[in-house]
Amino acid sequence: MRSIDYTLAFLADVHLDPSLPPCPAWEGAKKFVKAMQPDWIILGGDFMNMGALSHWDLQKRGLIEGKRYWNEIELAQKELDYLQKHCKKARFVYLEGNHEHWAKQYLERNPEMLGFIDVVKNLCLRERGFEWVEINRVYRVGKMNFLHGWYVNKYHANKTLQVMGDNCMYGHMHDHQATIMRLRASQEQYIAIAVGCLCDLNPHYQRNKPNRWVHGFGWVEYYGDGEFQAHHLFVNNGKVAFGGKVY
Repeated sequence: MRSIDYTLAFLADVHLDPSLPPCPAWEGAKKFVKAMQPDWIILGGDFMNMGALSHWDLQKRGLIEGKRYWNEIELAQKELDYLQKHCKKARFVYLEGNHEHWAKQYLERNPEMLGFIDVVKNLCLRERGFEWVEINRVYRVGKMNFLHGWYVNKYHANKTLQVMGDNCMYGHMHDHQATIMRLRASQEQYIAIAVGCLCDLNPHYQRNKPNRWVHGFGWVEYYGDGEFQAHHLFVNNGKVAFGGKVY
């Protein structure tokens, strides 16, 4: 019997928004992480919604009325404090998502704000000991690669695995997909897992249309040689079930 050497929580697409009530799915994921004390915590991008800097709503003043970048920073700081307080031994990584990248796009239009709007600096990520990974780059732990997400097509897990050519876990699409295939001449087995989101499943821009979004996050258990067992954990009504327990 092989023993687990270390564990990792992959939390993607939280979309923190101070104008909305706390999402039960995010609260459930926090309780699970607090109880399980993973050795790694990777924030998989779009941790903040960045609504005040949205290029989609740039000319829609009614939609950004009352939204403030610094309010989101304050809320994100609070949530990072929670994770670091309750998972003191964890190693933290923050993947830049397309929503965090809106800050750079905003600065391209408003260069006078250079030095004032800077997600890494404003969240004190370096002081916190976080590793920051720029958008579209990949972070590897053991034999699993983590990224925010590259594709938005229907079969995005299949596409991502073909391009990656290696095991990977990602978010971005807010739905859950998994693809396993044998790649290369070695005929080794590789897997791509898309995890769900931890935010509102009915955002304003969807206008109540049905979608494929689900609440969930990634949990990876590693053996000493980097091999792993990867899980997608669904969050239902703010609760997570795993290993015969409900969190």
